[in-house]
Parts: sequence; C-alpha cells; structure tokens
Amino acid sequence: ITLEEIITAESFEVDLEHPHLVQFRKLAKQRFGISFEPFDSHGSSDARFFIGAGIPTIITRPKGGGYHAEQEWIDLKSLERFYALLKEWSKLQQ
Repeated sequence: ITLEEIITAESFEVDLEHPHLVQFRKLAKQRFGISFEPFDSHGSSDARFFIGAGIPTIITRPKGGGYHAEQEWIDLKSLERFYALLKEWSKLQQ
C-alpha cells in the first residue's frame, strides 16, 4: 500500500464562551427549545479558515441525514425552525 497525502488541515476548536455563541445558544434554547451540545466532528469544514482568521464560527445545521448521497434528506420542520432562529439571531447582530 502506498499512501499519498494530498491535502491536510489543522484541527480547531470553537470558543463556546464567545459572546456571539453564548447569545446564539441562549436564543435557540429560550425561543425555539433547541439545545446545542459540544461535539467532535471528524469531517471537514470551512470553519477552519474563519477560525484561523479570528472570525467567530458556529457549526450547526437542521435535522437531516444521508449527507452527500442520493438518500440525503432534511426535516422540513427543523429547517423552518433553523431558518427562524438564524433570522432572529442575525437581527440581534445589527
């Protein structure tokens, strides 16, 4: 077996105490009943570029599954709630 490294990326951590994230989590819980718990992800994300540039980053999504496959799906109620959360939270940032 020959292994060829094509691309690598540094791992990163999201600052759970950043004021924007604290506000986002609080709004999600109080207004929409959504709880966010820290997790480890073994996939890739462009968040590494934002975090590397010092830009606060939130990694989240509505309920779904089968990502990047023919069976990919999304729960429409979860998507509607997610949209409402993002819309309300973004108004707080102005």
